[in-house]
Amino acid sequence: MAGPTPRTRPPDATERLGGRVAGEGAGEVEVDAVAGAVQAARSLSFSSYAADYTRYLPRDTPPGRLVRNAFGGALLGSVWIASLGAAIGTLTFVGTPTDLVNNVLPPALGALTMLALGISTITSSCLDCYSGAMAWLVVGVRMARWQAVLVVGTIGSAIGSAIGWAAGQGDYWESFQNFLILLGNWIAPWIAVMLVHHYSAPAPSDGETPRFGAGFATWLLGIAAAIPFMSQPGVFTGPLADHHPSLGPYAAAVAFTTAGLTHLLLTRTTRTRRHLNSPTNPEEIPA
Repeated sequence: MAGPTPRTRPPDATERLGGRVAGEGAGEVEVDAVAGAVQAARSLSFSSYAADYTRYLPRDTPPGRLVRNAFGGALLGSVWIASLGAAIGTLTFVGTPTDLVNNVLPPALGALTMLALGISTITSSCLDCYSGAMAWLVVGVRMARWQAVLVVGTIGSAIGSAIGWAAGQGDYWESFQNFLILLGNWIAPWIAVMLVHHYSAPAPSDGETPRFGAGFATWLLGIAAAIPFMSQPGVFTGPLADHHPSLGPYAAAVAFTTAGLTHLLLTRTTRTRRHLNSPTNPEEIPA
């Protein structure tokens, strides 16, 4: 009687996603580019919280201390979980989070782990609600902050539940990493605009920054420039990525570069025009 057929190890998430995004038979460079894009999206997604919480720091807080703490937190948060994932991957294939409990950990420790994951989700959701509420108020919606938190939390819960249900109907890891890549494609141009605006944009003459000015337009332009490079099988594949799959992992880099350079050009043009129109600008001396 024949023995049981040995279970072959399925390709891990990066290998599977790398094959789809960078093309089947993709080389190490393309797969590494996919892995880098996914990790960058995960880390950069937390940058949107920076402005919402640095407002509570003292004005004399050294900038170097902020950079070291933010970088150190992102580094530690990435390294330990990536190391844990690599260690678990050497023991068994984890297709869904529940496999972590069923295939790796003892029952008691598995239950404790799932409880910790649930609590961590609640705490991170509090950050999401607060940051979303601040964005809701910044665009001009008039309501109390606690009301904005409830509105954003309700909308976010509904959307998150729908996405979670849809992800559970297919390949969990493919859906999750598609989400991370999509996140990177919009967060990359946003960061580029924020950096350029912080270091190059002139201060508004009336003390107020327009809610939907050049920054919003260049952010949209960055996303539009990345569309041909986007490669998310089952969701959307741009024309360039369709013909040249190895370009797929670079969509976020294209978005970042396009938005950053365009916003830099616009801010320099605005600064020059404002300088020429300034009343302190010496009048031209006739010949």
